[in-house]
Amino acid sequence: MFLNRVILLVLVIIGTLENFSSAAKFKTTIFDDYVYGDCDNQPENVLNIKTAFDTSEFIIHNDVDNVTLSGNLTSRWDIQKTDRLEGIFQLHYLDHGSWQPTMYSIRLKNVCAVMYDKNQHWYKAWTSHIINIDEVKDNCVNVPGTKLIHEPFELVFIFDLRTPIDTNGLYRLFIAIAAYDESSRKRDTSICFTIRVQFEKID
Repeated sequence: MFLNRVILLVLVIIGTLENFSSAAKFKTTIFDDYVYGDCDNQPENVLNIKTAFDTSEFIIHNDVDNVTLSGNLTSRWDIQKTDRLEGIFQLHYLDHGSWQPTMYSIRLKNVCAVMYDKNQHWYKAWTSHIINIDEVKDNCVNVPGTKLIHEPFELVFIFDLRTPIDTNGLYRLFIAIAAYDESSRKRDTSICFTIRVQFEKID
């Protein structure tokens, strides 16, 4: 009897660990018509999408099912080509009116080194749709006037998540990027923006 209980307990523990370790696949749907939002309570030297880029040739098309982006984003961030960009990418959850951090957070020491890395989430969702990569890759977004030309695409992020996600809840992707010169001194201006999303579980 005791041995049977031990075996049963071991099986329960193994099953629990397997459920915990298996990831579920989710995709995002954009919550806001404009797509890109501002970061809260930032000083004037923190740029948003519209001040970091000329968006006059960038088209956001909304319909019932999705948001399609196309056109051009032209960098006007006044930094140097040799600057290193350091980025923070976080997932926040809206809880009783305030944004709370989740366990999902990435800090990149060199954003430009992986901006066009095919294994990254942002490549699949965004930079793979830049059709003049060969012309702009070396500039990253560091050189004012660099024009990123996009084919029409739906902005969708796919995540393999190992913790529960509330598919009825509201989340935001928080992106902050700072520039450092060749002496590792931080530039006066930085970029911060958000993308509010909801999650949908997929097979």
